[in-house]
Parts: sequence; structure tokens; C-alpha cells
Amino acid sequence: MTQPAQMTKSTDSPARARARFIEQLYDEFRGRRWHLQGAKATWDEARDAPIPQMGVTLHRVTTGGDAGADLGLKKGKLADFYADSDNVVEPRSYGSDREGQALRWISTLVFKYLNHLALNPVEVQAAVHKGVLYVAANSGKSNTELARIAGRYKTGTQFVTRILDELDRFERAADSALTFSEREERHRAKLRLRILDESTRWDEDYPLVCATLTEQVVVCADGEDGLHAERRISRAVGGTPTHIAGVKRPCVACYLDLFQGRGVRPGPYWPSEAANIDIEEYVDRDVTELADRIERAIPNTYVTLLYACPNYIMALSGRGRTKGQAQKWNSVTDEYNSDSDTGEDGEPLVTKQELTMAQVKQLRKDATAAPTKRKAVDDGGRSAKKAKIESESESEEESEDESEVEIVTSTGATKRKLSTEGGLETKKPRNHK
Repeated sequence: MTQPAQMTKSTDSPARARARFIEQLYDEFRGRRWHLQGAKATWDEARDAPIPQMGVTLHRVTTGGDAGADLGLKKGKLADFYADSDNVVEPRSYGSDREGQALRWISTLVFKYLNHLALNPVEVQAAVHKGVLYVAANSGKSNTELARIAGRYKTGTQFVTRILDELDRFERAADSALTFSEREERHRAKLRLRILDESTRWDEDYPLVCATLTEQVVVCADGEDGLHAERRISRAVGGTPTHIAGVKRPCVACYLDLFQGRGVRPGPYWPSEAANIDIEEYVDRDVTELADRIERAIPNTYVTLLYACPNYIMALSGRGRTKGQAQKWNSVTDEYNSDSDTGEDGEPLVTKQELTMAQVKQLRKDATAAPTKRKAVDDGGRSAKKAKIESESESEEESEDESEVEIVTSTGATKRKLSTEGGLETKKPRNHK
């Protein structure tokens, strides 16, 4: 007699009630012509999964644009959604958001540190508010580690320096498998040069971030495990902080809670419990009201265009691999965010290492039409070519032209030099614009 009672209790459990709610949510957004991305290939497969919300994101894309066209996107769910849309944007300028730029550097390196320790932070955000530097990750274990470090040091300079020094130590280890992407290398170099090194610090460009360096860092560790980093910081400061930036775009729920009207382009909607903590309609299990609220606030969601093929420019120019292969190597992701590199005037930096999307499209067009081989874009003939193009994904205060497009050349020591000397960075005397 006890077994049937137990089965009935299991059927009516909170977990099953949540699962039914997610099923209804999927049905609602499917009917509104949103797109589904995740391990489960179709809406029905995702809906019937044991834990329906795991690994699934929902996307709202207005088709009919051509910004994402002619970029040689690799076939795949996100590319299929976004290629035929205007949800692809040009490089942005950080001339008016230097503080956000520096906070993104901090987030990038803290994220790298926590991932190397296998703590799976999922996301890291850094913020400045009323003279204090706040840092948070999504995962509880990550915040515990950050709080441990912050508790040992009295200033922001010491905290950030410790993170960078630990990464340097991990990298130098004889058995190290730690590697840095070009973006991570650039952020590491600029963080040291422009923020941490007093002899080269750009005080006038990053006054608020630099001012926090003499104060102790606050790690926002309170809240349920999985609570998104920007919402942890929001709880700590009692609202949206003065400046905030992270590794990824704010998800739809964080956008609803914090970023409406601030020029931010949201990433996808995560239907998980953790992503929707304190979202009233989600808590009340009101699917229609939730979808209505989201669609009123968000005309579109956005992703990062990621080009990562070792011989991309060589292929475009007819050298190395075949031209046809260049059509297959490029993809999009909703997992990354990057800022565009900027010159001293704050405008997007376009050098031999970086191209705009229009230039990439022209290269592709020329390579397809040209009967002869072309000379590849290079770094003066000193190294092998490597090409990578990223357009910005997440930003807490993205302007209308916020994405990054970059071409990376060379590897190893040459690559690191490019990050600091090869047109991507120049030393600047303190207090000099």
C-alpha cells in the first residue's frame, strides 16, 4: 500500500511541478516563433528531457537582414538563426566607456583564474559603485575562492595583482597546459599597463576604477548557488551599479532586472531556475505573462560571431588551403564576449591585425572572384598567419556599435609582443591623454 502513495507523491513533487512549468514555457515560446538551442535538437526533445531546462537557451531573432550574411558561417543552430538577420554589429568605441572596458579586463582574468581551478564560475562580473570594486561569479564555490583572496588583501591593487600573478605562475609550471587566447593576452597586458602599474597608469581615462584600487574588494558571495553574477552585485549595492562589465552578455532575465534602457544588447533567454531567481512571473509560474513581459522589453537577442581558423586569411587570399574551405570554418557562439580594441583616441582600432566585418566580406568576395592568388595579410612576414574574428557578445553597457572584429597574427612571443607593442598597445605617461 505504501508504494502507490510514494508514486503519487513523486508525481506531485515540486520538481515535477517545475518540469511541467518548463514544458509549458517551451510550448509558449515555440508558439511565438523563438528559436531553441541546446543539446536537445528539437523543441519536443528538449521538452521531454528529464530536466527540461538544462543546457537549453531560447533566442528571438528578426530575420531578413544581411549583417550576418557573406561571413562564411559554419552551419549550425546559432548560425542558422542569426546569419539572416541584423543581429550582427560593427566594432564599438570605448571612448565613452573606459570604466566598463577596464572592468571587462578584470572579469576576463578572474574568469580565467577560476576556470583553471576547475571551479566553473559560468560567468564573472566586476563593477564600480560609490568608490568600491565589486566582483562576483555565478557559482558558490567560485565566490568562496574569491572571498578567500579578497580577505587576505586590503586593496584592489593587491587583489587583482594576486589573480594575475597566480595565472603567471600556473602558466610557467613545467607541466602547465594553461594557454591564453589573443583576447586574454591583450586584456592581461592592458590591465597591468593601464591600471596596475603606477608608472604607466591611465588615471584620467579610468578614474573610477583606479580610485577603487586603494580600497578592499567586495566579493558578492551571498545568494543561491547559480544566481547570476550581475544580480549578486545588484543585490549588494541595492540597484544597478554605476559601471558593470563581465565576460558574457547579460541574459534576458538579467536584462529585465537591471539593464533596460541602458543600450545593452541581451544574450539568450535561459529558462533555468537559477537564471530567473526573483523574476516575478517565473516565480508565480505565469507563462503567458512572463513571455509577454520579455517580448515587450526585448525585440531581439544577440550572439558573438567567432572566426577561429588558423589559415583564414591565407584561404581568402588563395594561399594555403583552398578557397572553398574558408567557407566552412567560421561559427557563432553565445558563450563569449569581447571588447573591441581601441587606440588612444578611444576609437575602434583597425590595423593589419584587425578588420571590420565589411572588410572581411570584401576579402571573401575578392577571394571567390579572383583567378589568381593574393598576398595574405600578415605581420611583416615574421610569422605564420592565424586569423580570428570576434564580434562582441555580452556587455553591460553596449552602444549601438558594440561588437568586436579582429584579426590575430603570429603566436607565442611574437603574439604577446603584438598585445603590448605591435599597434595594439602603447605606453602612456601617467595623467596624459
